[in-house]
Amino acid sequence: RAQPAQQASPGGASQSPAMPQASSSRVVELPSMRDYQLGPESTRATFTLLDAQVSPRSSEKDSLRLQVRMTNHDRFDHPFWDRSFRLIIDGGVPVAPESELVELVPAQSAKEGAVIFSIPHGTPGGELEINYGDDKTSVPLVFAAKTK
Repeated sequence: RAQPAQQASPGGASQSPAMPQASSSRVVELPSMRDYQLGPESTRATFTLLDAQVSPRSSEKDSLRLQVRMTNHDRFDHPFWDRSFRLIIDGGVPVAPESELVELVPAQSAKEGAVIFSIPHGTPGGELEINYGDDKTSVPLVFAAKTK
C-alpha cells in the first residue's frame, strides 16, 4: 500500500505549458494528498499529481489529462510509463491510458509527463490506480461541472 509523502506546496509544482482549452473543459477535483510513495524502501518512487482536466474529444467521448511527476529515489534508472496507470470507472471497469508516455527516470531525479484517458462523455469521476512494482494505490477523482 502507498505511503503518504510530504505534501507539495500548491505554488511549488512546476506546470507544463498550457494547452488550448475547450470552452466546456471541466475541472478535476484532486485530493488534498497528491504525493504517493510506492515500492519497496530500496527502490521507492513518488508519484505526484500536478494537474488534471477533462475536455471534450467527440460527442460521445471526453479526454482526461493528468499531469504527473515521478521522482525516482533509487540509485538506478526506472521506467515512467502508461502501464503504471489505470482509471477505474462505472463501478469497476479498468481503462488503460491512450497516451504514449514512455520515459526513463534517471537515478535520484524526477520527470513529468501527461497520462491521457478516453472516457465516456459525462463520466462523473473515477479512481486513478497507480501501480509500481508489486505496490499500488487508488486515488479518487471527481470531474466537476464548472469550467476552467
